[in-house]
Amino acid sequence: MVAPILAEMERSAYGCFTLEFGGQEHSGGTIVVEWLINPRGDVASATIVESDIDNEDFAKCVVDAAHKLEFPAAQRGTALRKPYEFRRAGPAATSATL
Repeated sequence: MVAPILAEMERSAYGCFTLEFGGQEHSGGTIVVEWLINPRGDVASATIVESDIDNEDFAKCVVDAAHKLEFPAAQRGTALRKPYEFRRAGPAATSATL
């Protein structure tokens, strides 16, 4: 089951967004993360394949977090894509949604 793992990634991505943009004016945006997962469940690669948030530090933080995840073992490797949306929730707050 990957739902708890993706929820962990959402928290990490939100943390990256808050770290980079917390307290700053930023309208938010969307990223799409793609993982290649080997049969042992290890992340072979993780990349941001789409983004309208142009910030290298934010992108590096998200990719680093994506590489740290561990998925359940499977009979074969797989690819997974997941979008994450970030939006302003108030004057100095942001939120991430799935």
